[in-house]
Amino acid sequence: MFKYFSLFLAFFFLKNTALTQEVKTVRDIGVWIGVGLNYELNKKWDFGINQELRTFDNSTRLSKSISEIDLNYTINNNFKLRLGGRYSFDRKKNELFTHDIRYNIDVKIKGDINSFWSWQYRFRYQHSYENLFTFTPDTQEESNVRNRAKIDYTWNAHKLYFSTELFRGFTYFEKPRFNRLRTSIGDEFETKLGDLDVSICHQVELGEEDPLNFFFLNIHYTFNFKK
Repeated sequence: MFKYFSLFLAFFFLKNTALTQEVKTVRDIGVWIGVGLNYELNKKWDFGINQELRTFDNSTRLSKSISEIDLNYTINNNFKLRLGGRYSFDRKKNELFTHDIRYNIDVKIKGDINSFWSWQYRFRYQHSYENLFTFTPDTQEESNVRNRAKIDYTWNAHKLYFSTELFRGFTYFEKPRFNRLRTSIGDEFETKLGDLDVSICHQVELGEEDPLNFFFLNIHYTFNFKK
């Protein structure tokens, strides 16, 4: 009896241990594709709207659908301010989709190194409300401070660039921490109707024992109009 009881206990604990284990993806690829419209009101003000789809799981499943609007104010040739709002239909880790709202405030600084090379720095504060349009009080909030450095090389109608961006997250009842690092290399190509931006990006989780390394192709076309 003792032997059978011991075998029963061993089977019980092994079964429960297996059920509580979580299989985590540590490497994945996806595609971010979007289209936008930018309308220049005058030399100081312009606004834009954008629609974007993002995939994951080897680019086979929808991760997020994003609708975005932004208003930009140019102070001078070196400084620019931006206010943006975003709605996203977002798939969470439990496979359920939520309706999320986010706003962001940007400060962008840029300068020329010479006739070919230039640099940019963007500071962004963003605040997100997860699952805002529900009838239950389960809305979660999260803030992120993002610092992006970018260097460009202009060649004819092309602007080749490399950028790196560091995310620092703020949530209630948790210490602020650096949570993501995103690196991109790409090309912004001018056309008669607008700009095509194509880049290859890598995003890695920070502060995780088994971090996710996510590689994605980013393709975005913006139609430009003037008043």
